[in-house]
Amino acid sequence: MTTFACAPVTTLAIGKVLWGSDGWDTFLSRRLPEDEATTESMRRFGQLAPVLVEEAPGGRYKIVDGFARVAGARSLGWKEIAARVVAGGSCRMGVFVKALVLNGPARY
Repeated sequence: MTTFACAPVTTLAIGKVLWGSDGWDTFLSRRLPEDEATTESMRRFGQLAPVLVEEAPGGRYKIVDGFARVAGARSLGWKEIAARVVAGGSCRMGVFVKALVLNGPARY
């Protein structure tokens, strides 16, 4: 099994990343902030780190890490975003733990 950090970076159509629909926030462990700093950074420098997503039914993807980056890309009108993709359901607990580590209390 490929570890999250070793998963290759790919480019996804932003429209394939679930947003505001059933199950889109499975891995959201805190309230999604209005993160103007992330959006401004992305406007000035581009996307510095890929988001982590899990495959979902219908060729779509659930965000595991990178909610603010996806929100920033959407607000900037980007059509694509760089992402690392993990197989849906292959290691559900591992993906959930990864989401907690990346988005947990240390980031409040």
